[in-house]
Amino acid sequence: MRADAGVARGRASARRAGLTVLWVGSREELGALRATGNEHSWRFMDRDSDGTLADTAAALSAATIFVGHDSGPLHVAGAFGVPVVGIFAPGEPLRTFPQGVGPSRMLARPSPSSVTADDILREVDAL
Repeated sequence: MRADAGVARGRASARRAGLTVLWVGSREELGALRATGNEHSWRFMDRDSDGTLADTAAALSAATIFVGHDSGPLHVAGAFGVPVVGIFAPGEPLRTFPQGVGPSRMLARPSPSSVTADDILREVDAL
C-alpha cells in the first residue's frame, strides 16, 4: 500500500470514528510514518512496547478493528476475534485469507499503488 494511502486512512479513521490509531511495523517504517506529521492520537508500537510478540499480541487483542496487509499481525488480530480488513496487494487472498473467529473483509489489488484510503474505508464500513 502506498504510504500516503496508509496515512490518509489513519487520519480518516481516527477523525471519523474517534479511534486511536496504533501503527504496527518495523522501527524504520514507523519512523517514516512519524516524519509525515502524525496526529496527536496516533500510537506507535515501537514506542509503546518492548517489541516482543507477546506485547504486540496483547495490543492487537484489545483492538477495535485491524486494517493491514497480509501479515502476521493481521492473522493474530483475527485469531483474537478482532474484525479485520486484509489488504492483498499483491497476494493470494484465496489461500491466505483471514481465518480468525472475527468478521473479516479482503481488499485485493494487483499492486500497493492501486490501494486508496477510500477503498480501505469502504471495506471498514462493510464490516
